[in-house]
Amino acid sequence: MLNSGVPVEDIISTIKGKVDRRAFPKNQTIASWSEPWFLKAVAEQYARWVLAPRLVKKWQSRLAGASVAEGDVSTVDTPETAPQKP
Repeated sequence: MLNSGVPVEDIISTIKGKVDRRAFPKNQTIASWSEPWFLKAVAEQYARWVLAPRLVKKWQSRLAGASVAEGDVSTVDTPETAPQKP
């Protein structure tokens, strides 16, 4: 997991949430670091907190670049372009 780039904090957080019985008495016990349910839980946490935000940021920058390239003007009124009330 560490060689794949998963931070230690994510692994510890998954242990606390999925293995520690103080957090939830019905949590499973872990017999090995290679337990499939544990690996999946670590992967889901990593994807949620690291991969998904990266993808969102990448998509936003691509969409912003496409809008500028096409000359598209945003339809959202910003404070500078919002109509003034008399």
